[in-house]
Amino acid sequence: MMGSQEESVTVRVVRVKLICECGGEMLPTGESLLSYPAKYPHVCSKCGHTEKKTRRYPRIDYEELPPPCKRCYGLGWVTVYTCGGEGEFQTCAASNEPCPECQGGPQEAQRSSDAEKA
Repeated sequence: MMGSQEESVTVRVVRVKLICECGGEMLPTGESLLSYPAKYPHVCSKCGHTEKKTRRYPRIDYEELPPPCKRCYGLGWVTVYTCGGEGEFQTCAASNEPCPECQGGPQEAQRSSDAEKA
């Protein structure tokens, strides 16, 4: 039988909000209903609509980031970019070249725009 071991992963902290149909943010009232599972009343900051949820909002969550590309191991930090909300891209911190597994990123976008100008 094998034992367990720890593994470190890079994560990003995100805030999860509950949004009402009218566009307002649903905020907790501070009450907790004694039910199973517990329910938490929320009220819209814009229209006053109320809902009961099994989680309190806003809440903090964690998203695991993709691992660095294989050639970056041991070379330093890998920078993760969000390019216009269209995705995440990685670059090798040592060479600043785009990750071959991601095939792109800010450098690739820059090369494409330079080629269009020529």
